[in-house]
This record gives sequence, C-alpha cells and structure tokens, in this order.
Amino acid sequence: MIAPVIAYAIFLLKSLLHFLRRIGSAKWNCVVASVVCAELSILDWRCPAVMVCYKLISHDGLQQETSVLPFIFRSSAEQYARKLIAKKSVTVRVDPKKPKPTQIHIQDQKF
Repeated sequence: MIAPVIAYAIFLLKSLLHFLRRIGSAKWNCVVASVVCAELSILDWRCPAVMVCYKLISHDGLQQETSVLPFIFRSSAEQYARKLIAKKSVTVRVDPKKPKPTQIHIQDQKF
C-alpha cells in the first residue's frame, strides 16, 4: 500500500522539477531534433518515464542528447513513446548562451 503512495510522491517531485526547468527555459530557442529512440523506463519506486534519445545539429556539429520525461501511469508513458517514434521528430529547447544541455518538454510537442 505504501509503494503506490511513494511512487506518486516521486512523480510529483519529478514533475515539479521538470516544471521549474520549463519555466527557466521559456525564452530559449526551440529547434527540431530527430528522435533516435523513445522507450519506457521504470525509475525509482516503479515510477514510469519515457527516455528520449535525439540528435540535433548545432553550431558545434551533430549533438546527441537524452531526456527523461516522468509519467504517473505506465500506459500513458508507453503511448507517448509510441507517438514520438511515429513522429520521428521532437521540439527541443536550446539555451543560446550554452547549447548543452538541451531540454524536451511535453507541452512543446504537437501530435
């Protein structure tokens, strides 16, 4: 009984951190990157997430990055991963001052 409560609390914490990063990157440039892989990953305390690997072209050449997006339900994470693979591209935020690391936000994606 305690494990689902802990998993939910971890999801809320990870979502809050992701939200704060989203606010901090609101004025960054948005670019389109190619999805290399998008797969379900089970994080701490059985919290599902989608791990997205993507490539983008920056002024330093080809850059490959990985982002982890938290979900509360496994089925939602699986569905999101399938959508990213089918779309084959993802909108990524890039800090103009330092191009690494980049960030993916669920709200930036258009399916």
